[in-house]
Amino acid sequence: MRTSLQALPKLGRPQYADLLDHGPYGDFRDALVEDGYVVVPNVMTAERAAEIRSKAFGWLESFGRGFDRTKPETFGQAFLPQYGRGGMYPAYGIHHEQWVWDCRLEPGVRATFAKLWGTDKLVTSFDGGAIMMPFQPPMTAGDSSVSRPDRTRPDPPRARSRFGKPRRLHPLAPPPPLRSGTTST
Repeated sequence: MRTSLQALPKLGRPQYADLLDHGPYGDFRDALVEDGYVVVPNVMTAERAAEIRSKAFGWLESFGRGFDRTKPETFGQAFLPQYGRGGMYPAYGIHHEQWVWDCRLEPGVRATFAKLWGTDKLVTSFDGGAIMMPFQPPMTAGDSSVSRPDRTRPDPPRARSRFGKPRRLHPLAPPPPLRSGTTST
């Protein structure tokens, strides 16, 4: 006896597919539309960023692998818990560490995403977090302390016009001094 498969109903266009189709906006959203990314300055104070950075370093030191925030020679794979490309930690409970929640709930961060989505009813993902270390040597494929570099899930095929999955990145340290020949805008 042969059974027939029923077709699943079409989901239609995603709710936010046209989110950025109504500009210009006169704010950060214009750069997001034009460049595909945007850096929104001043979403948290330097003091607050330093406080959260200290908690993140404390989290790394708590693993007891020899990482020491004051010693750049410990910023490599041998001294850190297993991580993926770009310092991505998909495990170890990083998702619910208080310092990660502090980043998510920072008023300037929330206000930026509320403006982007057009609502203050925001939801966040719990798929991991990243701590990018300065002076870190490149990952080596054969190093068993390094997780697969493709560990994070790729974005689904774009069903949205010019708008993928927005991500947040919180630079918690001041930028390094400019190298000779570079300019700042």
